[in-house]
Amino acid sequence: MGAETRVEDSGSPGSAARFLASLLEGEGLPLPGEAVVLGSGQGEAVPGAEREVEVSFEEIPGWPRAGVPGHAGTVLVADYGRKCALFQRGRLHYYEGLTIE
Repeated sequence: MGAETRVEDSGSPGSAARFLASLLEGEGLPLPGEAVVLGSGQGEAVPGAEREVEVSFEEIPGWPRAGVPGHAGTVLVADYGRKCALFQRGRLHYYEGLTIE
């Protein structure tokens, strides 16, 4: 990852979005137009991705932590085909104590 990205950590979805937008801008990537959530066994299923930026859930303000074994717990943004896409490597589960919000 390039320069350190800092965004106010309010724990809101907006703070996570601002963090990711700032990170991508610093890396010269556009905002993703597509998003895919990858669960168990699918975390490495992004062949052909180019210009990748990957960040752990723990680094994203307000983002829950992945608690299920086999889930990478990272967000990958990359050029994939002709689009920029976000891949969430690891699902989040209600039974882990997370709220539906």
